[in-house]
Amino acid sequence: MFRLGGDEFVLVVPECGDPRLIGEIVDAVLNRLAQNFEINEHSVRVGGSAGIAIAPNDGTTVDELLANSDLALYQAKSHGGRTRRFFLPASRASAGASRGRPRTDPSLCGTRARDLISSRKSG
Repeated sequence: MFRLGGDEFVLVVPECGDPRLIGEIVDAVLNRLAQNFEINEHSVRVGGSAGIAIAPNDGTTVDELLANSDLALYQAKSHGGRTRRFFLPASRASAGASRGRPRTDPSLCGTRARDLISSRKSG
């Protein structure tokens, strides 16, 4: 897991194309985030939403996977947040009609993700 920018993070699960397992992993992360954290004697609570894209069905490049997971994240947030959504091809069509393009511009923030994923594939 690494920070993509702002309040967005990328979780790479190599060699796993099983949506059930990915869903369980993401649910565990979101559930942990929803618990109270103690920081300097202060109780802090945060929440999160997740958009999920799984290679190769949802994209064969890092840019495609980031863009498609961002569309799924937008869907999760539009349903109240604190949940997860898997990318669905229909999301791309509706995003094009309503937003023009995905919120995340992979050409700006995907370099780090491409480097990390490429290093994992070659290592």
